[in-house]
Amino acid sequence: MYIISFLAINMKEKIFTWPRLIYILVFTYIDRVKYYDAFTEFDKKGTTSKMEEIVGKALTNSYHKRLAYLEGKEIIALSEYAKKRKISHSNLINKAKRQTIEAFLEKGAWKIGV
Repeated sequence: MYIISFLAINMKEKIFTWPRLIYILVFTYIDRVKYYDAFTEFDKKGTTSKMEEIVGKALTNSYHKRLAYLEGKEIIALSEYAKKRKISHSNLINKAKRQTIEAFLEKGAWKIGV
């Protein structure tokens, strides 16, 4: 919520340049190669599809984390969740990276609220 409001205000006032604005959003994003590829794509083709995907996933990740804490859910590691549910851990990691489950990245570890 705060990030979106902050960006809306600053985009309107044009305080930040585009690269700096995106850096604020994805400072915790793991795959730096995709991040820099998105800038290369924009420079060469003028398209923003890769950056839109990165920003979308970052916002979704933040949303899942905030919602889990606000709802008072028990926060457990995704590996522990996999053991309890008898689901493949690698399958859950892939789903978490695609943000198709309500998992989030916290301090370098995937977690989920139950």
